[in-house]
Amino acid sequence: MASYRAEAQRAWKVAAFAAILLSVLRPAATAEEERTRKAVLDIGREEFQESCAACHGADASGRGELANKLMKRPKDLTMIADRVARYDVEYSPEWKSASVLLSR
Repeated sequence: MASYRAEAQRAWKVAAFAAILLSVLRPAATAEEERTRKAVLDIGREEFQESCAACHGADASGRGELANKLMKRPKDLTMIADRVARYDVEYSPEWKSASVLLSR
C-alpha cells in the first residue's frame, strides 16, 4: 500500500500536468480581446485615480494625500498585487486586473 506522502506527491504531479496541459491548449487572445482588455484596464485605471487614489495614493501604497486625515489608514494595495502575481490567481479576473493596474 502506498504511503500518504507518495499519494500526495502523485496528486501534485497530476495537478501540475493538468495545469500545463490546459495552459498549452488555451487559445491565444485575439486582437479584439486584447483591445477589449486594454480598454477595460484603461477604464479601471481612470476609476482608481478618480475614486481611490486620494486615500490609497497614485501608487496604491496607502499613502494618498487624504490618508493621514482618516481614522484608519488605507490598505496598501500593492501587497494584494504582489500576492496575485506570486500565486498567479486565475480564478479571479478582477484581482488579475488589479495586479496589472497596480504594476504600472
